[in-house]
Amino acid sequence: MLESSGLHEGPDHKDIDSWPQLTLTSFSISLASSTRSRSQSAASSSSSSSHPVDLFDVCGTHDQPVRVVGRLQKCGRGWKNAVRSPLVFDEDLVIPQVETFSMELVKGVVVIWVLGEAGWYKLLEPKEEYSDTFEMLREKARIWLWIREWRGGQDVLRALAGELAVTRREARMRLQAHCRFLLTMMLKPPEGDVELWKGTRMWEFLSTEFEGLVEEALSLYGLNKKVTKQKEKAIEPAPPPPPPPTPPPPVEEEAPAAASPKEPVDDPGSTAAIISSSSDGDEEPATPEHDDDDDSAAIGKTVSTKGRSVLRPSCNEVLLDAESLPPLTTTTTSSSSPSPSSPSSTASEPASPSDLRLKRRLPVDLCSPSGSQPKRTPLSPPPQHVSPRKKEWKCSRCNFVVANAKSRDGRLTIERHYETHGRVVRDAEQIIEMEAAAGGGHRRVDHLMEKIRGLSKQWEEGRPTPMKGLGE
Repeated sequence: MLESSGLHEGPDHKDIDSWPQLTLTSFSISLASSTRSRSQSAASSSSSSSHPVDLFDVCGTHDQPVRVVGRLQKCGRGWKNAVRSPLVFDEDLVIPQVETFSMELVKGVVVIWVLGEAGWYKLLEPKEEYSDTFEMLREKARIWLWIREWRGGQDVLRALAGELAVTRREARMRLQAHCRFLLTMMLKPPEGDVELWKGTRMWEFLSTEFEGLVEEALSLYGLNKKVTKQKEKAIEPAPPPPPPPTPPPPVEEEAPAAASPKEPVDDPGSTAAIISSSSDGDEEPATPEHDDDDDSAAIGKTVSTKGRSVLRPSCNEVLLDAESLPPLTTTTTSSSSPSPSSPSSTASEPASPSDLRLKRRLPVDLCSPSGSQPKRTPLSPPPQHVSPRKKEWKCSRCNFVVANAKSRDGRLTIERHYETHGRVVRDAEQIIEMEAAAGGGHRRVDHLMEKIRGLSKQWEEGRPTPMKGLGE
């Protein structure tokens, strides 16, 4: 009996995985004949049997349908709703077009499924003439299911031999016999993915031991070139990419001294380009003099990719000797009015603990009344009130430097700098107390408060008094 005559078709509104699960016994699998009609196929199903074929080889590797004939059993999920005629249990059921199969391992036993138009069929007990082929299918499925779950850690043959309870030699022979099927499951889309398998120990083993079969499978699915390039990249480090084409670097030379009797000669074409490029300016650049004896060098030009020269602006820098340079100084401005960026201006506004914690405090002694950062002028002459002969002071905690440390202004700066460090400890105490209050008293911060109070005490005890004089 044909499947369409004895069973209802699978529900279209449900996913294929939720279709009825039926059971077939005394089954056999043969090639599906496209020229034979369904009636002839049903009539000849019980009288004669076709040549048995490998389900995985035909459906998996060659993408051809097979014909499954067997006895339907009254078991499985949803079999009652799938039955159209009760006579389906008394005759051989013919599933003419099977293109999809599945496999799983249940309590150590391999179970193979095929998908028909009515649901999934579990192949339970084959006919006698199909028993050898079915045992080979189970062995293929067992090896593939083991490969999917194997994570390496030891030799491939030793691990497979332990799984199949055979010797290493027999394990290698079985891998070689089923290598095409295993490669098909690894590479055939949509389930197969060469990117997933190429880095595993199993892929490395198959590529080394059965290189010809691997190349054949890669060529079959159009992956040979892709994997070959990736393999070369894995063996040899890829060379760095060539840098993009850039114009030649500018030719820069220092101008000779003014007392030199001769000037280098520039190209006439370059001189014309210089004059034309600077015609819009207020002043025309001086044209270098020419020398008939030497016309191979040019000063004050940059050769561009367009074959013309442009005048580079001169760099007016004052070069000072290293010995005459004063130490780096930081100009400070003291003012009784608070800085606009100082947090004291917003002390009356309420603030959350997170705002206080994330706010960055700017030291008052490093701010000018306008709120701008102090200027550092390392190449300019030192101010009049700073003398290089006076003692220099450097903070051991933040490397803050005061050049005129022995003067009155310098000592006031040192005290204000230490006051800045002291504010950090006091702010930490306030933030922790506010965090504890915001948590409703559930947060225990006593251990933190003890540490901070101890640090604050050590700070006050070790705080210097520069106004009393600094030691020489």
